[in-house]
Amino acid sequence: MYLDYDSYIVSEDKICIIFYETQELEQKISPTEQKTNTVERVHIFHFNTKTGERISEDSLRKDGFLEAVSAYVIRYFTENEPYKDRIFGDYRKTLAPDAGRFNRFALNDKGVLLFFERYDIFPGSLGRVELLVPYSELAGLLNGVGIEAPPVVEEKEPEVKEPTEKIDRVIDPTKPMVALTFDDGPKPSSTERILDALEKNHAVATFFDLGKLVEAYPDTVKRELALGCEVGSHSYSHKNFNTLSPEAINEDVKKTAAAFQKAVGFEPTLFRPPYGNCNDTVKKHIPMAMVTWSIDTLDWKTKSPDAIMKLIRSEGNLDGKVILMHGIYETSAEATEKLVPYLIKQGYQLVTVSEMAKYRHDGKLEDGKLYGYSYFQ
Repeated sequence: MYLDYDSYIVSEDKICIIFYETQELEQKISPTEQKTNTVERVHIFHFNTKTGERISEDSLRKDGFLEAVSAYVIRYFTENEPYKDRIFGDYRKTLAPDAGRFNRFALNDKGVLLFFERYDIFPGSLGRVELLVPYSELAGLLNGVGIEAPPVVEEKEPEVKEPTEKIDRVIDPTKPMVALTFDDGPKPSSTERILDALEKNHAVATFFDLGKLVEAYPDTVKRELALGCEVGSHSYSHKNFNTLSPEAINEDVKKTAAAFQKAVGFEPTLFRPPYGNCNDTVKKHIPMAMVTWSIDTLDWKTKSPDAIMKLIRSEGNLDGKVILMHGIYETSAEATEKLVPYLIKQGYQLVTVSEMAKYRHDGKLEDGKLYGYSYFQ
């Protein structure tokens, strides 16, 4: 038996220790021949350095953690080599939030470490597979670590600006128009940069915000509205609604509505389902107009302003289109600073999703209906 280990300082009061166990078991096949079987195991321990007590993974994760990790793992393994063509069977089932594969995890200073044993979901030739899920993908879904935990050297968030008086806009239905949308926020550092770019260019966008972040950063949401932007719901904590029961969907809707009501005095009327997932159960139990997009910039994947701009330019005619971006990445904020003046120079009016529906698609977004890719073409 062989043992190795790694140790990580996770935060000021938490450490993680990982033991890697390898056993070579000899099995006698015949008097002259024997076979060696190798068994590998990973043992994970988290400790509170102030009390010396062990911390369970259950106490570290919050509601929505399993769904967010599942979505990231599926996305990563189906889009990256050497995994995308070698994953076993029905991976959406085997890597589902409730499949039990993400209950055990390790933490380091960069994110959540997951371990997949040989023959678990890939051929044995790949050995044990390790995958790091960055903390940026799990904002607000862990207790005392990640984005919500104060780092050793804390980077000061910019002050939220006072809401600005909205500028009266006149929309010309005869001229081209495009709608920018930003998911997963608000996050002051990046969302404020996006709002600065919009204000500077007298432009607007639609923000699909998470209820838990609306509670945390109400002033940023108020500024979104003050600039004439549209604000809708992106759920409370970004769970995969396709996996939720009707009762869980209703509870999420109520919790998110309450967050908006407290922060800005109204309940959202637009809903963008996390990951764009919207099966028949979701449609039946969402009392808002459900909106997806027509162009995905993949800003969450490339984290590159140049790649985002290149993709937009390659799309050709953008009239009537709804563009998906995310308000939590500095790279997306930087791209917005370039994209907004570029679109205006190309002759596009920047409008909200509801304005797009009204002026370009001749309709009002109705509660309980899905407006997706085919609608915004």
